[in-house]
Amino acid sequence: MPAAQPGGPEAPAARAAAPVEPDTEHDTHHFDVWWQRGLNYRLREIVPWPWQAEPVERLRGRFSAQVQIDGAGFAQGGDVQGANPGVEPRRLYITTTGDFFLVAPIAYKVQMGFVKKFDIDEFYVRLRHLPRVPTLTIGHFKTPISLSELTSS
Repeated sequence: MPAAQPGGPEAPAARAAAPVEPDTEHDTHHFDVWWQRGLNYRLREIVPWPWQAEPVERLRGRFSAQVQIDGAGFAQGGDVQGANPGVEPRRLYITTTGDFFLVAPIAYKVQMGFVKKFDIDEFYVRLRHLPRVPTLTIGHFKTPISLSELTSS
């Protein structure tokens, strides 16, 4: 028996075209940035689970910066010479801290600075509420109990 020709008398009735669903693959992540006591950011993911009504927060954090500048001005008189007035930067730090979420929240901190040369001052991830270990910090960080940690500069 010959095959039915498209649109021929033996062709099945044409089905109605299914509605085209929006391409949600590219709309599953939302990155938000806002200013509230600093520059904050957040990455949320929409998970297609029926019981999950709100987007899941995968990353959140805050950027901060610290700039220290030295400046001097002198009133010179008489034989005193050589005191040069001026302004020069002492140090600059840019820091981001926050949490990212895998199975449990993991805190992080990245602090980069420029004091005579570019340097990464701190870089770590911190796991909290582990069984038998209250906190586990992995990376390069300052000693938690020291004079440099207790003072601002």
